[in-house]
Amino acid sequence: EATVSELMEEMSKAIEMKRTFSFVYLDIDNFDKLNLEKGYVFGDEILREIKNSLENEVRNYGLYTHVGDEFMILLWTKSKSDALMLVQKVIENVKEKYPYVSISGAVVKYPVDADNLEGILNKAKTALSASKKSGGGRLINI
Repeated sequence: EATVSELMEEMSKAIEMKRTFSFVYLDIDNFDKLNLEKGYVFGDEILREIKNSLENEVRNYGLYTHVGDEFMILLWTKSKSDALMLVQKVIENVKEKYPYVSISGAVVKYPVDADNLEGILNKAKTALSASKKSGGGRLINI
């Protein structure tokens, strides 16, 4: 697992070098409520499950970090559909163990969807917010 600054630095370098990548922003829906209802130990189990799944699925294709229940993923995939499939697999792995856990997300492709770091992050945040407002549990492809 990378730090947030390491992930941002890698994205900045890729933009500088014009290297194509996908940025994925995930958030566990209603995580605070889950923590309150089922306890913080349970919440930690979910976070660990997502981290383990990301470690297994992302290891050869990029890097990830997380802050609380938000996960940011940098993928060196050629296409957005590859990134979506990879992230969908992570979500399915988590849902197998915790079927009632819902995860929202957004996928932004550089340089197609945005051509600078700020634009990528803004589009991802906006799409993630739209996913959560529409009930959550959706991956939005910008």
